[in-house]
Amino acid sequence: MRVATTPTKGAEPPATRHPAPILPAATGAVTVCHRTATAERTPPRPCGSGGWNNPNTDNRKGRQTVMNNKSYRIILVLAAGMLSALNSAYGAAGIVGSKHDFSSQAWAKNEICIVCHTPHNANTSIADAPLWNHTMTAASFTVYASGTMNATPGAPDGASKLCLSCHDGTVAVDSYGGANGTTIMTGNALIGTDLRNDHPVSFVYDDSLASTDGGLHSPTSRDSGLGGTVDAKMLISHKMQCSSCHDVHNTAGIGKMLLKSNEGSALCLTCHNK
Repeated sequence: MRVATTPTKGAEPPATRHPAPILPAATGAVTVCHRTATAERTPPRPCGSGGWNNPNTDNRKGRQTVMNNKSYRIILVLAAGMLSALNSAYGAAGIVGSKHDFSSQAWAKNEICIVCHTPHNANTSIADAPLWNHTMTAASFTVYASGTMNATPGAPDGASKLCLSCHDGTVAVDSYGGANGTTIMTGNALIGTDLRNDHPVSFVYDDSLASTDGGLHSPTSRDSGLGGTVDAKMLISHKMQCSSCHDVHNTAGIGKMLLKSNEGSALCLTCHNK
């Protein structure tokens, strides 16, 4: 049997004892919330985790929050991996950061356009050469030939000759603005002067050819998927050129600098009626 005691008159009541608050630790350590310690309660837990700084939250909810946080982090990692894969396939749109961005090279003088283009004193000797600033190739090419082909490819001209002024390996990439460079194209980017194993270029692709061949779509009526017909959006002066398939400025940001995606051979089937 417990007997209640009455405090002596005038005496101060005994002070209520509370555990001293736990002060925040130094930067980088875990901040602990103040909670009244009792035999039934667990030790103070870190603040900031969903539900953990609530005295009414039990351990099961705290553990569930941790699991949710881990699942969220796993989802983020998977999403980042998917974005990385897509970026490898499609890349970032625009010439900045593309394979035609040489601005990081000392010889490019921190510029991108200057390697190919100039606002003044451009080379006008090549048709369809927009303010051209790069040294032109003078190589002789062995062109594609096939007994099943109705077109007759000639020596590369127009836009294709501009491309080959780097990709044939006879002219240095840094030969521009009258300078003689020394950086020669190598690896898969090097096409060379023997074009017999490459898609033919520099030939007229018109309705007459499509009709004769029987395996080509009409370029004046076939939708390119690029906002106009094949003739309007993919050919240059009615000719098939390198730029009919490749986007030299990487506008779409598609792998291999293609003009449009070739998934399911979509790019090939834009022209070929198979």
